[in-house]
Amino acid sequence: MRDRRMPSLAIGPLNTAGQAYRWSEAVSRELGISAWSFAGTRRRVRRIDGPAHHRIPHHRLRPRMIRRLWLECLLRSRTHVLVESMVPLLGDLRHGVLHDDVGLLEERGLTVGVICHGSDIRSPERHMARLDHSYFRLWGESVRNNVEEQVARRRDALEVFGTPSFVSTPDLILDLPTATWLPLVVDSRRWASDRNVLRSGRPVVLHAPSQRKLSIKGTEFIEPVLVDLDRRGLIEYRALTGLVPHSRMPELVKEADVLVEQILAGSYGVAAVEGMAAGCLVIGYVGDEVRSMMPEDPPILDATPDGFAGTMMRVLEERNGYADLAASGPAYVERIHSGRLSASVLSPFLGV
Repeated sequence: MRDRRMPSLAIGPLNTAGQAYRWSEAVSRELGISAWSFAGTRRRVRRIDGPAHHRIPHHRLRPRMIRRLWLECLLRSRTHVLVESMVPLLGDLRHGVLHDDVGLLEERGLTVGVICHGSDIRSPERHMARLDHSYFRLWGESVRNNVEEQVARRRDALEVFGTPSFVSTPDLILDLPTATWLPLVVDSRRWASDRNVLRSGRPVVLHAPSQRKLSIKGTEFIEPVLVDLDRRGLIEYRALTGLVPHSRMPELVKEADVLVEQILAGSYGVAAVEGMAAGCLVIGYVGDEVRSMMPEDPPILDATPDGFAGTMMRVLEERNGYADLAASGPAYVERIHSGRLSASVLSPFLGV
């Protein structure tokens, strides 16, 4: 029997980089329907990436059955749910897969979709075939093989079950062609700045070294160059080390002229969007193939490990031109990452 209720949406349970919250807020604001995020509590809360509308018990703090009943009660008012990274909602988080739950969720009247964020669906083999400087080349073979196996299992499940799928960065379409790009969302008001970057003085360059054991951003190539430029008095290098509360990030980014995000991924994430929203010159690596897939070219300056030092010197020597590129960032974020485009992407899934 067709569900005649007004569409309503839940997104979770990871709230990666606060995006479940931002997407649900955008759906509520732009489409006028009820939407909220849900995310697990943590055993040791050192950093909260962003707010969530509902917190669910951690699987190690409450028996699995308690967590399941909590979720079933929470989702009872929803018609649609988007599950991040194919995490099982009702089953065992450590050993289950989402598609063990799909039938149960659909029996409860829910239309189920999936959002993939990156490592959950990005194939090391395909990534290395596209990029000579892929971060996967820095990983051990056994680790790469394990990731490849997990990615293949998730991709096969999505294709077999035909579950509607979305990806948070455009490059992931190359790994999951059946998916739809769901742009990341930031609150540009929190990041807006009236500074004119690269116009005078010693530029402040910001980089947040990866806290993971496995290289992703390329800090081992980035940091020596920035440390050397700082030592020579050409820049002021600020490294965001440790766990910086997300609430402090706007003030730190607004003080920067240049934000170096990553140079190994072939895409861009939330940090780059926040930097563009603040009017910083964002340096990363997107690449021609991914840029050609997007509705418009993002104002991000590409750099590779071999060419990063040269890129930084060009920025210092041609400040006015790169200042103009940075100045185009806030308008780009407003068009692509304000939530309007993301809500329109989710509209067909929600049937509105």
